[in-house]
Amino acid sequence: AELVKAHEKRRNVQAIIDGKAGAIANPDQALAQLGDAMKDLPPMDAGRALYTAANAYANAGQWGMAREAYLMLLDKYPGHPLSLDAARWVIRFQSSSEARRRHELGQFIEVTDAAFLVKERKDPPGAIPLAKKDNDPPAENPVPKKKSHPASVELLQATHHQTLTGMVSARKWYESALGLEAPLAAHGDLFARDVPTNLCLAAARRQLGRAEESHRWFLRYITETTVPLGAPTAAKGSDPWRDCVLMESWLVNRAGQPVPPKPVAACKRTTVRPHLDGKLDDECWSQAVPMYLATTAGDLGTEFGCREAIEREYKDKGKSGATSLQEAVAEGTRAAFAFDDENLYIAVVCRHPAGMKKETLDKRARDMDLRPFDRVSILIDLDRDYQTYYQLQIDQRGAVTEDCWGDKTWNPKWFVAVQADETGWTAEAAIPLSELTGDVIAPGKLWAVNVVRTVPGKGIQAWSGPAGVTPRPEGMGILTFVGEAKK
Repeated sequence: AELVKAHEKRRNVQAIIDGKAGAIANPDQALAQLGDAMKDLPPMDAGRALYTAANAYANAGQWGMAREAYLMLLDKYPGHPLSLDAARWVIRFQSSSEARRRHELGQFIEVTDAAFLVKERKDPPGAIPLAKKDNDPPAENPVPKKKSHPASVELLQATHHQTLTGMVSARKWYESALGLEAPLAAHGDLFARDVPTNLCLAAARRQLGRAEESHRWFLRYITETTVPLGAPTAAKGSDPWRDCVLMESWLVNRAGQPVPPKPVAACKRTTVRPHLDGKLDDECWSQAVPMYLATTAGDLGTEFGCREAIEREYKDKGKSGATSLQEAVAEGTRAAFAFDDENLYIAVVCRHPAGMKKETLDKRARDMDLRPFDRVSILIDLDRDYQTYYQLQIDQRGAVTEDCWGDKTWNPKWFVAVQADETGWTAEAAIPLSELTGDVIAPGKLWAVNVVRTVPGKGIQAWSGPAGVTPRPEGMGILTFVGEAKK
């Protein structure tokens, strides 16, 4: 029997090594099984098994389990080639305010209570009595121990969600990310200088009140990577990760560079809540600062409201009936944000040629397939690590889907209205701030965001770049929250 169990254990671990997700269908059992089986495997196979299991957990949205598997790999096999990627994932996770918020809301903890109900039945003479508790008085006339007749047992299970509010310290959350900085540096200076990782560490330090440490790293990196005067320079936007560093440095000291390295937009506070009907005729939208989208891939011209195409047409041909360039661009594809104490509001206007109209849906379901349709993706990064984010998507029919860092099990409550005609469609959305963050949104708050429009078979438009069908969080610009909108 022991040989059979050992063989079964090795087979399950090998299945995980081979990437068969079915082997971790029961995550609690799988981690325990992996930890127990590691001693029976060569170090390279053991590390690969842990890494594969962790990846499968992460892809399934079981981030807490993924973290434990990655940390097990780092603890048991720190020299394994995959330990570097494991450390990077844990740093991204532990520095993420989006992941932290999901923990606060208890979205990762599913508790199963189990109890065994022993059904009453008459025992044969001489049966062993039920096990006594330590504080039970000794029996006056102990019964001799004889073989007992098996009892009838029924397993009772109940599953419920447990909130983590108050259980997870925000400080400890971010300190866990910084705790992996030294193990990462042990792999060499090249890995310690990795820009995406340092952006995560910078986000964690900001949350801990240690932003100056990150700013020093930003300045050193900018100095070391600045092209000498007179030398050929790369095209603007060719290194989006460096642009992220430049942007973060600019946010600290704006005096040295009048033009920000990335787009910046304002999200104004509104005192009058908009009526969600997709018409965008509310006061908050008349006061909002528009974010115009430009084509980043494909061929989306003036008929799709492309900002650059409208500007070219106005300047070169003067065909637009607008009295000014500003008026011409104002009719293009655009977005805007507003907020109050309870909600974040989002407006989108998308232009398209006649014949592309789709009727709006009477009913919508969760996570519908939007890929065949003209759609807009809103990326929101609370802490500006430019790697973990919320994504809200709306298509021209009013269908929606959402995810958090690629995990579609994130299902926030949000509200959307869409209006469509032959020239385009508009969307108006509201999402409770509590679905995104537990922090108070005050003037001066800075998020990284992007608005990306995908027209299948035609191209992509975005407020900030780079952008693509697959999210490019490093391409996000900055959204700054400002005071009340003027009446």
